[in-house]
Amino acid sequence: MITVEVSTDPVAWSSGLETPDRRSVFNSSQWLESLRTGGREPVYLDLVENREVVARMGGLAIGRRRAKESSLLFYAGPATRADLGPDRIREIYGAIHAWAKKSGFNHLAIATYDYPDCFPRCRNFIYRERTEYIVDLTRSPEEIRGKISRNVRQCAHKAARSGYSIRESGDHHLTARLIELMEETKNARISKGYPDYDYFHLPYTAGNTLGHMVAEGGMVYYVAEKQQEVHGIIAVIQVARRAYAIYLGIAREGYRLGVSQLLESWLIQHMKEKGYEYINFGGIPQGASYAGLIEYKRKLGCTVQTCYQAFSANLLFPYTLTNPFYRLLGMLPEKGFSRKISGGLLSLVRVFRGKHT
Repeated sequence: MITVEVSTDPVAWSSGLETPDRRSVFNSSQWLESLRTGGREPVYLDLVENREVVARMGGLAIGRRRAKESSLLFYAGPATRADLGPDRIREIYGAIHAWAKKSGFNHLAIATYDYPDCFPRCRNFIYRERTEYIVDLTRSPEEIRGKISRNVRQCAHKAARSGYSIRESGDHHLTARLIELMEETKNARISKGYPDYDYFHLPYTAGNTLGHMVAEGGMVYYVAEKQQEVHGIIAVIQVARRAYAIYLGIAREGYRLGVSQLLESWLIQHMKEKGYEYINFGGIPQGASYAGLIEYKRKLGCTVQTCYQAFSANLLFPYTLTNPFYRLLGMLPEKGFSRKISGGLLSLVRVFRGKHT
């Protein structure tokens, strides 16, 4: 039987994440500590069987326990060995569900950011599909370059000829400039017909999250500049030879001259040279409104990874009395589900419905 044990040493807990084959850059103490506030507290869990740790999960405890809105949020599924089969994974999810309920959380959400496997569906969860776009860096340099489209290469050359160069930076003071550039990028996309969106799309993130991660060494800024003026920044989480490009900001001039293509194609080559396994360029909602962005990810040589985020209905009495209604909605299309559902579960669904998931 799998049981849940709480670790009180975030650094030691994170060091144990080097071994599992399945893991996410978001299953790290650096990430979770960057989100700590008075109302949010990181929790570090070991799932144990016969004195052996079979999985690790780190998440956020949100709100006052045993209250209707109390939630336990994981940004990714469990860090495990790759050989754990579907039945064992269901046991892990079942243990987490039972522990969350026992610990006084009314809602449980398990997201799939940078999570390399689409786990089997488990009891007591409602699911929502999402996709991420990943470049496999274990392939040869020739294969990787060959997957990048001619158009992307031409735009990158145009930016380089215009005088742009790329550098790596651990200066957290660049965060303010990145936010300015993300606002410019957002405005440029809206002017091209894309829907409005929140560029801090991951739940509970903000500028101080980025600054903390960079200051602690868990995130690096890659900067595109010309004549010492910064026209582009991409923020990349780097953990255990895995990279996640979480935020990108490009100035209007840089947007026009191909700085985005230069930054991202350069980053792919750079991470390959550093021996990384992959770089994840994040997710994009499906639909005609985002067809251009989806096509651009494909031109970078990304492959599509489909996965399912899991949400519980209410875990605590008397809120469980409405669960039959939630289960019914879980069988409906996503649009109807998100439109009609209410309460704490809706809050969790909303934070995962960010425009760039």
